[in-house]
Amino acid sequence: MKRRTLMNLVARAGGTTAVLTTLKAMGWLPSQATTQQRPELGAQSGNNASVVILGAGIAGMTAAYELAKAGYRCRILEAHDRAGGRCWTVRGGDTLSEFGQTETVPFDRDPALYFNLGPARIPYHHTALLGYCKEFGVPLEVIVNENRAAYFQDDGAFGGSAVQNRQVINDSRGYLAELLAKAINRNALESG
Repeated sequence: MKRRTLMNLVARAGGTTAVLTTLKAMGWLPSQATTQQRPELGAQSGNNASVVILGAGIAGMTAAYELAKAGYRCRILEAHDRAGGRCWTVRGGDTLSEFGQTETVPFDRDPALYFNLGPARIPYHHTALLGYCKEFGVPLEVIVNENRAAYFQDDGAFGGSAVQNRQVINDSRGYLAELLAKAINRNALESG
């Protein structure tokens, strides 16, 4: 069977999501979010050369950090009045200015109250970024987020084996559907 024929069949069965998932699983489409290793620049390989970096987001600041360790003189140019790029946290009393409009964040000035305007989480497989967070002492918080790829493990359940969340959910739906089908077949729903 040709790859194109297989992908057409997968598309008919599950749509574009199924095609993308199949392509990634077969290694025919690289995942966009891949783990990147830190750059390995030789010590003092920059020989005091000057570098201009556009943008003070994570990529710009990471580039400046790694280049500075290698002996480059770095200057970061940022269009906004703050660093962080898309990573932006606001707290009560902060002001936001865009397109000639200025707004003040209205909630209380309690340090525990904040809102992340940018990315909500760092995926587990972004190990290089998590490594920088650890190196710089950036405090991270656990985000409560359902993960269908997470495993449940209990020695007294599932035969002691780890089972993925998605399997537990789908099996539960199947068991409930089976019970409902049996109840309907016996007219049990009408006898009440």
